[in-house]
Amino acid sequence: MLIWNVCSNIVAPRTGSWPSPAQDYLAEAVSLDREVLSGSTFVMRAVGDGLVEFGIHDGDRLVVDRGVDAALGQVVVVEAAGERVAGLYRQTLGRRMLTIGAVDWPLTDEALVWGVVTHCVHRLTRAFAGEAAANAPRIVSARRFPGRK
Repeated sequence: MLIWNVCSNIVAPRTGSWPSPAQDYLAEAVSLDREVLSGSTFVMRAVGDGLVEFGIHDGDRLVVDRGVDAALGQVVVVEAAGERVAGLYRQTLGRRMLTIGAVDWPLTDEALVWGVVTHCVHRLTRAFAGEAAANAPRIVSARRFPGRK
């Protein structure tokens, strides 16, 4: 939505005159409270690199919703023995499993799916750290949007 607001003068059809200065105020404001959070939402910090293949890195903030029913294939937080662990919720040969990295952990009857990870917030500078930085996308040239100062 933010990209549309920035680019709206470029993709909007021209009417033969300059766009109205009030056009920038017609777009609805972006609210992370409305988009991400609900009454049953918690923010947790990820520890470890077991979920890097899902875009979750060490130190990321996970938005976990307890009001969403867990489905197979989602990243969930499971509570077992007083500890909360995030992983991919799967089913193999009729058994519920939690996949963390390359390891499948069978979930016992005592294990409770505590919530579903709906969003992940991380710094992009950390996402390309280390050896991956050599393959990171580079900005070759940058242009200012027309009409913007």
